[in-house]
Amino acid sequence: MRYLLSVMLLFSLHLFVNGQTGKTIFNSQKTFTIDGKIINYIPNDSNGFISFRTYRIDGRSKDTAFAINRNGCFKITLFQPFAGDIGFIYYDDYTEIYASPGEYITLTIDENKWKTHSNLGKAMKVTGPSSLISMQMWPFREYKDAHPLEINPDNAEDKITEPEYVKQKQIEMKAELERLQKYAKEYKTPEAFITWAKNDIIYYSAFSTCFTLLSSKRDFNRHDSTLVNYFRNIPLNSSTAIHNSKYYMYMEMITGGLEITVNVNSIYEKEKKENGLNAMPLYMSLIEKYGSGRAKDLMFYNIATGASLPRIEPYKNAIEKKITDSYIRNEYLKSLNSKEKPFQSFNIIAKIKAQSKDSLIIKRLLDILDKYKDRYVFIDFWGSWCAPCMGEMPHYPELMTQVNDLPVSFLFMSADTPQEKVDKIKILNNAFGFHSYPSHFLLAPGSITANMKLGGILSGDGLGAHAQKRIRDAVVSK
Repeated sequence: MRYLLSVMLLFSLHLFVNGQTGKTIFNSQKTFTIDGKIINYIPNDSNGFISFRTYRIDGRSKDTAFAINRNGCFKITLFQPFAGDIGFIYYDDYTEIYASPGEYITLTIDENKWKTHSNLGKAMKVTGPSSLISMQMWPFREYKDAHPLEINPDNAEDKITEPEYVKQKQIEMKAELERLQKYAKEYKTPEAFITWAKNDIIYYSAFSTCFTLLSSKRDFNRHDSTLVNYFRNIPLNSSTAIHNSKYYMYMEMITGGLEITVNVNSIYEKEKKENGLNAMPLYMSLIEKYGSGRAKDLMFYNIATGASLPRIEPYKNAIEKKITDSYIRNEYLKSLNSKEKPFQSFNIIAKIKAQSKDSLIIKRLLDILDKYKDRYVFIDFWGSWCAPCMGEMPHYPELMTQVNDLPVSFLFMSADTPQEKVDKIKILNNAFGFHSYPSHFLLAPGSITANMKLGGILSGDGLGAHAQKRIRDAVVSK
């Protein structure tokens, strides 16, 4: 009961409680290290890589794949600006651990137990200062699977009204918190994990609710106050939620929700016309209206980093002054600088040659690139173990058709085992400067990089219009 009262007290906080400002609680420099060992490891076509997922303050994640040595060992260094959950994928199984800036973590995986895809908690061991939280994540996940909730609004969201859907999601969230309380009573559970799990439940529920409202239940007449009111019991500022990735995902989603509302609701048309059809002043006004403290800083950052340079240019100085957290302000300025600074091309042949001398692999790579030296080359680094990579593959024929009038060839580099391929990918990683999959690059004739910021080719469930545009822009500009 005491736990539930504390949760209800958390909910009773007004949406716009003032947060800390001025300095920063975020980490800007410290990395953390994961020293890994897979016992009973035998290399095969499915286990040559292990991927880790870190998060940014805009709620977006970055998957970084690392090659596993033939003895089953790997040692990696990663960055995340806050202490909190990170994900990792081995084979096709995904789970989470907790990491803090500056922390040294050891991760041991039993290959034989992991391959059963059943109890991953018993197949791995984590040591380090945050291990008390990490080692509770999978057992609680199993507990949830063994104690399913009776309510699931997402199964009926297309059959109920928007207000009823939001109400049912709130009931579901309360039931999840009660289940966490029961788990904490039945097992010796560290308070630190309970706090993390509570925020995980609250902010993922808010994120998924907001996502549904903005996608399958999009209402073109919804007012900004209506959207915000749905989440009035979800604190925007919380000293503990900042250690959970779902908090940043929700902050990005609710900020995007205000942006979408302005874009689709006709009541904002007059104001947009008064500002030369630039909606940025309206976004800023709504952030001032609904945000405060660190949450307001994050909202300004999310709006600004997602906007094109022409849209943000007239307001960039005003936004900088409004962001009080030093880390968020610096990230905003870096984002602004990347929009303003043109890409500096370089010769990829020279970088590949610099990786190793007398390498047969390098000779083969150079021979491949030499075949395309007179054309633009779109390169896709992919792996069969990478779900986003495989999701893109069916859409390449359409993209190739869209640009078949241009002198562009497509080259696909697989990051699968055996060891020779792993060595090849390590060389390419260093040459191109990437460590996550899929990654895309465009080479101009002469193996000069024409665009290093292609991003993925998908938008939603289909091919994005941006893919063709970026290729055309790069070719036409030469």
